[in-house]
Amino acid sequence: MRLSTRRWHVLVATDYTEAARYGMKAAAALASAVDGRISVVAVEPHGEAAATGVAAAADTPTSEELNRLRRWAAPELGTHPSSFAIKYGLPGIEISRFAERSEADLVVLVRKRRSKMSRALSGDTVDSVVRRSVVPCLLVPPDTVQLTGVVAALDGTDRGMAVFRQALELATATGQPLSALTVEPRHDNEPAALAAQVPTGRSLRLQESVKGILGGGAMAPVIIRRGDIVEEVLAEMRDRAGSVLAVGYHRGGPPGLIEGGSSGRRLLQQSPGPVLTVPL
Repeated sequence: MRLSTRRWHVLVATDYTEAARYGMKAAAALASAVDGRISVVAVEPHGEAAATGVAAAADTPTSEELNRLRRWAAPELGTHPSSFAIKYGLPGIEISRFAERSEADLVVLVRKRRSKMSRALSGDTVDSVVRRSVVPCLLVPPDTVQLTGVVAALDGTDRGMAVFRQALELATATGQPLSALTVEPRHDNEPAALAAQVPTGRSLRLQESVKGILGGGAMAPVIIRRGDIVEEVLAEMRDRAGSVLAVGYHRGGPPGLIEGGSSGRRLLQQSPGPVLTVPL
């Protein structure tokens, strides 16, 4: 994502469902806040491309198809500067490919509610997009959300600080408060009161890294929790209705079972509010 050096390019994907309209609303609100432009993409299954995941370059949408997409998106986008595209193939592949080729700064997707059983299975379009995307993705729930802040979940590594930088850009551009969150392991026979008062060396280094990015005189709001990473992050976010959770997301690999996957994948599926995924 880029800030004042150029206008943001926000890409929003749709499947023409009513739930997808909330993605349009989120993209329009964000683009208005950052003086950006919007691209809307819909992916249609088509012949061999749908079966193999290989884009059918010869297939181009008709003017009637593009006009249908414009009419569908118009109630949410209004007169906001927008462009429209229709691709053919598998959504998880074509959305991430189009985002990279069109040099999008952010991809907006709707994270639809699913049962625990279906969530545990592979094949989810959102998961497929973020595993492939080189562009940060903002995943919004299928309801209206008033943003109240941005929380960056950090693991204390230098690579993980990319999550904080992306979260800072989003928070700055939208005028939202920013916090950093890290989870330390809970050790057996460790007095709870003492553990709460004495951060680990890892957390102290993390606080210094956050302060360095914000500037020497800036506050470094690092929240430290202890216990299971996913459980503690979710507990924090349940107390922060409307806040965006920013997480690092490792690209590539097979879909697998989400419940047995990385912390990032589990948080994406279970977080109660919007999630910003940062490719690592």
